[in-house]
Amino acid sequence: MYKIRIILLFWILILCSFILKSQNETSSPYSSFGVGILSQQSNAISASMGGVGYSLQEKNNINFKNPASYVAFDSSSFNVDFAFSVFNSTLKTDIAKHQSIRAKFDYLAIGLPITSRWATSIGVIPFSEVGYNIYDSTQTEEVGKVNYRYSGSGGLMQLFWGNGFKITNNFSLGLNLSYLWGNLNSSKFAEFDDLTIYNTKIMQNKLVDGMRFNIGLQYKIPLKNKQELAIGVSYENSLFMPTRENMIITNYRGRYDLISTFDTIQMHVKENSIKGTMRLPQFVGVGLSYKVSTKYLFAADFTWQNWKKFSNDHKDLFQDNLITAVGMQYVPNAKSGQYMSKINYRAGVSYSTGYIVVQEHPISSYSFSVGAGFPITTFSSFSLINVKLEYGKMGTTSHGLIDDSYWRLTLNINLNEKWYQRVKLD
Repeated sequence: MYKIRIILLFWILILCSFILKSQNETSSPYSSFGVGILSQQSNAISASMGGVGYSLQEKNNINFKNPASYVAFDSSSFNVDFAFSVFNSTLKTDIAKHQSIRAKFDYLAIGLPITSRWATSIGVIPFSEVGYNIYDSTQTEEVGKVNYRYSGSGGLMQLFWGNGFKITNNFSLGLNLSYLWGNLNSSKFAEFDDLTIYNTKIMQNKLVDGMRFNIGLQYKIPLKNKQELAIGVSYENSLFMPTRENMIITNYRGRYDLISTFDTIQMHVKENSIKGTMRLPQFVGVGLSYKVSTKYLFAADFTWQNWKKFSNDHKDLFQDNLITAVGMQYVPNAKSGQYMSKINYRAGVSYSTGYIVVQEHPISSYSFSVGAGFPITTFSSFSLINVKLEYGKMGTTSHGLIDDSYWRLTLNINLNEKWYQRVKLD
């Protein structure tokens, strides 16, 4: 009966993920650069601790940030992990302010053991998000006032299949193979106050896909009194992805939402689409963690991203990015008979030097997060409902830039259910 419930829930969650994916997932003007704003590549438990994860290895944690962690799955159980978030975003300049609320699909993953030394996982995660609306205008002597509107949507999704292998009791290796795909859509309008002049519209739709891999390793060092030190390393390769861009350029009269007449002056669609190549950078991560029994967990991650090597058809400016994250977890008494003593409490912070450069200024970012994990008593003792509250900010109002801040509330369901257990009859 439990197997039927879990399989049914799994398909429901897949349907939910596609419904949520169909919505715009961000409203940041910084998503107009490159492939958009990168999604948080960690599960809800890790995200509650600032996004740490390279060295973490828990039986109820599908830690796709490092595939070597999969070996911790319980030999008689499997995991289903799903999360979604609600954002309250604020965009601010020196003279204006705009707020928006939106829902977002975070990820869906399942994990299960194959043998005592081999475990596997499969899941889908947003890789990047695009969603923006930018308005601008200029005054010229030749044609008068010109109004500009730039909008974009889409992003990249990532479907991964990972395997972890226990080489020794304390050393493990893992590999994630990922398929990235998606659309990067943009629209550009130039409209003149002089109604005798035709306006111009440029519609672009770029299709992107490619394969990527992530190699990870973890090593645990047992200490006295149920203490443990662990180190994890992760590497994601640089990737050249083919692109196919459909583009239509038209002249029209009216306004962008009430176009009356138009004339197509250039079209590249289907067989005539513009072929190109996009290069994603390599990522390297190192993590350390220190655990005291099941009560205390402290971790730190360092990630280097080689964005100077990013290439695309556009001439956006990028720099190499360094992300630092630290986090902790506290469980009063995991084996207690009292429910309140088994709740997981988490907190973390992260800082990114920024990979996007606008007007010669890097767009750095930071975030603070707190969270709690509540055991689900109707399932195994390792099943959790996790809640996370996060505040983050990127950019600044200085130098004519935009301050992009948000509050994010995340709900995660993490089910750890017996899979190979046989029912005994008296």
